[in-house]
Amino acid sequence: MNLKSLNRQLVFAFTIVFMLSLSMFASASEKFPERPITIVVPAAPGGDSDGTARLIAKYLTEKLGQSVTVLNRPGAAAVVAVNHLKNAPADGYVAYYSTGFMLANHLAGLTKDSWEEVLKPVGITGNITNSIIVARKEVPVNTFKELKERKDLSLNFAVEAGTIAEGLAVAINNETGGRMNIVGFGSASARMMGVLGGHADLAQVTVSMAKDHLQTGKLKAVAGISDNRPSQKPEVSTLKEQGVNAAYNAFHWFGLPKNTPDAIVAKFTTALEQVMKDPRLVKDYEFWGETPLFRSGKEAYAEMKAAEKNIYEINQLMVKK
Repeated sequence: MNLKSLNRQLVFAFTIVFMLSLSMFASASEKFPERPITIVVPAAPGGDSDGTARLIAKYLTEKLGQSVTVLNRPGAAAVVAVNHLKNAPADGYVAYYSTGFMLANHLAGLTKDSWEEVLKPVGITGNITNSIIVARKEVPVNTFKELKERKDLSLNFAVEAGTIAEGLAVAINNETGGRMNIVGFGSASARMMGVLGGHADLAQVTVSMAKDHLQTGKLKAVAGISDNRPSQKPEVSTLKEQGVNAAYNAFHWFGLPKNTPDAIVAKFTTALEQVMKDPRLVKDYEFWGETPLFRSGKEAYAEMKAAEKNIYEINQLMVKK
């Protein structure tokens, strides 16, 4: 057999393998999903990310005809969860769900790869207007405007180290005279327990998490953190209304491993959009104080890039503190 003939045979063999691979991908896309799907959440059980992920999983199970479950992978400002996705097959059976706080991890030096190099965005599923800062009832101020005027007062602010929660706390501290000690406690539920236990004075949580304690008076709402007042507590003024030039407009979003076939992404996207518009889910979301919605494509991407910039700017304050 001469070299020319051998080359022809090799090209033919590679072509056959390539065509078979395409056929297998097409078949897998057409049949998706054939087995259970896992949603990886970079937060501990009990918080709003975990709670809303489980709600969405419930309705996705119904819509896709396969079990959809939540896997909690908290730690290292979502790095643990993203690494799990990085090592997962890009076949649509492992998805990522989180707030936008991890979008700037690569800019902050927490990860080597950007989120776009690891994940393909599916869509934004909810605006979180009900993140608030709470304080123990014994704290002798009710707003950050009052804190600015209390030169004698020092408070402990519970945060999750390395996340937007810490960056925002630093921004507030800079604006109010630098009299707060910023202490790492971990997840939102851990932060709230720290305040309730008297180990911290302030923490950023959601209205739904703090609701019972706000009603009993154990906690009080100090400020809303987004540009708009919290819909569940509209009487609570925002940081900017209190003279603190800081804000974080949070949202939840879904992503799939970067190389997931477009046909599978399209199926997942369609199912997710239908779920987020389901009136039953909208009613269930009332508990979490989040506005369910669905934005995908260029609109969602533009919002995520804007959030990446906002988060990076806030997180840079941690570097300078």
